[in-house]
Amino acid sequence: MRGITVALLAAFLALEACAFWGRRDASPAEMVKLPTSYAGVLPCGSCEGIGTELELRANGTWFLRSTYLGRGEGATHEAMGSFTLATDSNRLVLRGDREPPRVFRVVDADTLRMLDLDGNEIGSTLNYELRRGKILPTE
Repeated sequence: MRGITVALLAAFLALEACAFWGRRDASPAEMVKLPTSYAGVLPCGSCEGIGTELELRANGTWFLRSTYLGRGEGATHEAMGSFTLATDSNRLVLRGDREPPRVFRVVDADTLRMLDLDGNEIGSTLNYELRRGKILPTE
């Protein structure tokens, strides 16, 4: 009886270890379940922050609302376009009609981190992350 218990415990631990490592190695497409949305307040050099809401749709399109906090009425910009998830580099690339592509790194299933225009990490202690389902503050 004791041998069976030990064998079952070992099997359970092996399955849990496989599940854990599988989550760590998940591709961006597996982590970013569509449709979904992310939000956060990104740094701003000339305002209190940029309230950012990103919606990723199942058809491969995105919608982004950016509100420049502390600037009053009319300080909201909306954009849309198509996106790709680069599985080799954990990059989410947003392409629109009027602006250069925006690039985010898929940190985990709940977090995107904005990257610079070249797709590299931003060397700063400021918070460049958007979180799944986060509620933005209102002015």
